[in-house]
Amino acid sequence: MNNLLKPHNTLPQICSYCRAHGSAGERRFINEFLVPTLNSLNVDYDFDAYGNLTVVVSDAPVLFVAHIDTVHDINSNQEKQQLLLGDGILSLNTEKEPFRTCLGADDGAGISVLLYLISKGIGGTYLFTRCEERGGLGADYVLRHNKAFLERFKMAIEIDRKGYNEIITSQGVGDCASNAFAQDIADALGMMHAPSPNGTFTDVATFAEVIPECVNISAGYFNAHTCNEYVDLNYLDTLADALANVDFNALRIERIAGDFGDFGYFNIAQGSGWHQTPFSRMDDELTYEEVVALVQDEPAVAAEILFKLGVTHGDIDDVLGDLYDDYAEAVYASDSRH
Repeated sequence: MNNLLKPHNTLPQICSYCRAHGSAGERRFINEFLVPTLNSLNVDYDFDAYGNLTVVVSDAPVLFVAHIDTVHDINSNQEKQQLLLGDGILSLNTEKEPFRTCLGADDGAGISVLLYLISKGIGGTYLFTRCEERGGLGADYVLRHNKAFLERFKMAIEIDRKGYNEIITSQGVGDCASNAFAQDIADALGMMHAPSPNGTFTDVATFAEVIPECVNISAGYFNAHTCNEYVDLNYLDTLADALANVDFNALRIERIAGDFGDFGYFNIAQGSGWHQTPFSRMDDELTYEEVVALVQDEPAVAAEILFKLGVTHGDIDDVLGDLYDDYAEAVYASDSRH
């Protein structure tokens, strides 16, 4: 069974589903693949009210994280997409799928690794979140409604980073893990990984508020959020086996939960505003004027937010259409008064 659940076997199945948040494809993936796979492993699992799925293998203070959703267009054809596999590289068949948004290895790769670790009985808790690509709302739900659950863990490990060799310690919120912890994981994996502060945002950034050490490990995918996305299955198999052999009790825990250091520019998941800017009200939505100021003053931050929220060309067209309709109505009303 373990070999059947190696990433090279499961990831092509996972990526055949278009898993946009709230889509028919996401529901099909959960009902047709994820739940039956867990049932085949005879493990208990629970869904929370947001749809996040949790598997508890043991009470070890380790939380493994991957997100279910992708940036597929929710309005696109939800039939399974066709893929290409050659020399261990999985990609979209763009000749037969010219209009697909992405492959979905972000974060199907992480899902495949977590399933393998579960099949091996690796101790810890496994969390499959929803709505990461729309701002980490699933992770935010866990933090807001089940903080005590998160406080049980000393470390959170997500497999949701591009490339081969990064162990992300810092994300948009700031420092999420110590270099010592990340270096210990890198040494234990023995795969040329190294600590990196160059993260943007993924679910464990939200959990770093209450979990001391939160890292994001390279998942072997490239060109995420595009139709040219591809993933290295051989790398994932090696990573999965290496993680299964890590002694997590031996890793140094040096960061204090909630201490993000001096670095950090935003927290998408918690809506916490922007460090060292006027937009620092916890949990309040920005006003229209504040959004305009953000775009003008910090365009890179605004672009990163839109990117992580999975904004599509269709979304832009819809907004432009609404703006045009509002403008046309205003012009008509003005003409009618004259």
